[in-house]
Amino acid sequence: MNLSKLEIGKTATVTTVGGSGALRQHFLDMGIIPGSDVSMIKYAPMGDPIELRISGYELTIRLADAKQIEIDNIRDTSEVEKNQKKHSKDIPHPALGEEAFYTRL
Repeated sequence: MNLSKLEIGKTATVTTVGGSGALRQHFLDMGIIPGSDVSMIKYAPMGDPIELRISGYELTIRLADAKQIEIDNIRDTSEVEKNQKKHSKDIPHPALGEEAFYTRL
């Protein structure tokens, strides 16, 4: 299945990035790489472009470009976010000047 067919509220795993030359490299530079998870956020009012969430940021691409990206492992975005929260751990970030965390040279 290609990315243009992904429903709103679903998350999938990128399997293949199509295109050639500069277009394919542009996809890869934007973070659309095989093995990464991509979530469908919304379609534009006329259906094109689409807004995705990938690697923690929102990305808008044209439907024609989305048709060149193959996906699988489709699941609900809410399940993915729930699992990410379960496996993530907050890392404390101390304020500047706390000697226990920062050593001044």
